[in-house]
Amino acid sequence: MNKKINYQGFTLIELIIGVLITTFIFLGASALILTLFGTSGRVQKSQSLDQAKNDIQVELTNNIKWAKILLIEPDSITADGVIYKFESDGRLYKNGIPMTSGEIFLKNVYITDLSRTRVSGEELISLKVTLDLESKRSSNISDHLNLVVSQRRTKIEIGGDIISPTRTPTPTPSPSVTPRPTRTPTPTPDPNATPRPTRTPTPTPDPNATPRPTRTPSIEY
Repeated sequence: MNKKINYQGFTLIELIIGVLITTFIFLGASALILTLFGTSGRVQKSQSLDQAKNDIQVELTNNIKWAKILLIEPDSITADGVIYKFESDGRLYKNGIPMTSGEIFLKNVYITDLSRTRVSGEELISLKVTLDLESKRSSNISDHLNLVVSQRRTKIEIGGDIISPTRTPTPTPSPSVTPRPTRTPTPTPDPNATPRPTRTPTPTPDPNATPRPTRTPSIEY
């Protein structure tokens, strides 16, 4: 007797539906992964712009503020012989050495001489530096720097003499000295003074004390 074997499997429609579902899952996962990588990249680029902006601001502020000799040109600033130059490649150079990363492009750089004030024969300059920072890998990530800094006085006039300010040294505390004990002089008695009588205090009886027996003297006949 021959048994009839029933072979069951997936139909063509079921296979197509399964392939479509798997494809949608992979597409969704791929889009999520690309979004995460893109967000991480934008955050890193934004942090690089913030770091470059902060470095430029701190460097120019500290050196311009206390510079004795300051020279300003359309694309450079010279403070006490230190030359800060904005080159056409979009980078800031300090004495020929690049200060900013090659991944950041500086553009629209403007150096403006705001004012010049003369105080006690010393000319003090106030200037303004504006520029745009842009990531070379993504033009959508950019930042702006607007820096205003004034030159401070490096000389002080005291009594007609002009001196450079110096940092006041911190006083060194003197070692502790143990004071010597003072000797109290002994008073000298006055020979003409009448001595005061001393009063003997009356002893206070103790209520808890046992009285001593009195001895009666014997009489001999």
